[in-house]
Amino acid sequence: MCSVCHQKAASTLHITMIQLPIYISGVLVHLYILTKLCLHAATYLFPSSIHEYLSTTEDHESWALITGSTAGIGFGFAQELCAHGFNVIIHGKDDQELQDAAAQLRSAFPLRSIRTFLFDASTPTASLATSLTPVLQDISLRVLVNNVGGQGGQTRSTYQRLRDFSSEEVTRVMNVNAHFTTQLTRILLPVLSRAPSLVLNISSLSATGLPYLSVYAASKAYIDSFTRALHAEMRAENMPVSVQGIICGNVQSDGHPLAEGWFVPTSRGMARAALQRLGPGSRHSPGFRLGYRPVLVAAYWPHVLQAWGYDILPEAAREWISIRVLRGLKDEWESVDRRVR
Repeated sequence: MCSVCHQKAASTLHITMIQLPIYISGVLVHLYILTKLCLHAATYLFPSSIHEYLSTTEDHESWALITGSTAGIGFGFAQELCAHGFNVIIHGKDDQELQDAAAQLRSAFPLRSIRTFLFDASTPTASLATSLTPVLQDISLRVLVNNVGGQGGQTRSTYQRLRDFSSEEVTRVMNVNAHFTTQLTRILLPVLSRAPSLVLNISSLSATGLPYLSVYAASKAYIDSFTRALHAEMRAENMPVSVQGIICGNVQSDGHPLAEGWFVPTSRGMARAALQRLGPGSRHSPGFRLGYRPVLVAAYWPHVLQAWGYDILPEAAREWISIRVLRGLKDEWESVDRRVR
């Protein structure tokens, strides 16, 4: 009888020892999922830290420099930062467009100071530091928004096969989307490091890699990696510069004339969402911080749904979808271009 009891006990113990790792694994998986959900929720529930970078004293008013800001998302950032109390420097490559944008901002925000910075981001940057000197004179720069980018305007077609690019077109797209941002940030880091400051890099859902946008998509993947690396570097060096990236989907703008909708915000709406997603600055100690945000975040939450829906698909399915969507956009763009001509 005792032998039978011992056998049953041993059998039960054996089953328990097998089940225990499975049970622990299940608990850990659930904790991981719950933690991820909580962190994603925090991104959209905690207040923004944008005012950490704002000084209202007359001698040290805070300034923000936004690249590619004569129109589109960049101009939306200029409007929103002015509304938050920042003075702004807007950047562009066309002097008349710069003056028109500056006039609109001065009219809408008469208490804010506006400066302009004329530089073609598609060109070599050897003179960039010299060009910046008069723009930055006697101001406290606290925010840099690296927004300039895109493929349209640098190539003959917005959607273009790589083999149809000229050498100059490849260089211009890479300059606008990666080289200029890197060099500008390098030059401005000593200025930004004087006080708690923010570098905000604008990326795109296309960084996953899309056909007919191969050079642009690759440059945005570079920006994602650059953002993560610089964020870690600033924390490793205990510098008071917070580095974050904003991932954008489709946005309505003059250069991208889509109908506004649930998945397509206006340029200013996109900028507003981005500024609402800023987490605690780098002056906070390393580790988990209240109001934590990921280094890269899809600021406009319907874009999050798009990204999640895309990410959970198998790679073959993602490629199948991207080919059909981008091929359709390419054909549509080319038909419009032919009608215009």
